[in-house]
Amino acid sequence: MTAMAHELDVWLFADRVGTLALVDGRLNFCYAPGWLSHKDTVALSKSLPLQVEPFDDRKTRPFFAGPTARRADAPPDCAAVSGVWPKRLCAAGPHRRRMCRSSDVP
Repeated sequence: MTAMAHELDVWLFADRVGTLALVDGRLNFCYAPGWLSHKDTVALSKSLPLQVEPFDDRKTRPFFAGPTARRADAPPDCAAVSGVWPKRLCAAGPHRRRMCRSSDVP
C-alpha cells in the first residue's frame, strides 16, 4: 500500500517558495525551481538554506511546526507529563523563554 502524501504550496508574499509535504507523519520541504532561479532569492531561514535537494523531517519540522515541535513517534517528555502547556512558549526575558503551564495560557 502506498503512503498518502499531503502537500501545501509555501508562499512568501506573491511568490511561490516551495512545497511542504507530510508523508507517513514526516514533514519535508523543497524549494520551488522558480524560486531558486530568482536573482534576489532569499532562504526562508538559516536552517533551510537555498538548495535543490529537499529537507527531511529533522530540518523541516522545527521551522514549520514551531519551537515546541516534536516528532509524532517521540517518547513523551517531562514537560508534557508534568502538565506544561505543549503548544505555547511564554517570554521569560528578552532572550530566554520558558514553558507555560496550562493555567498561564488564556
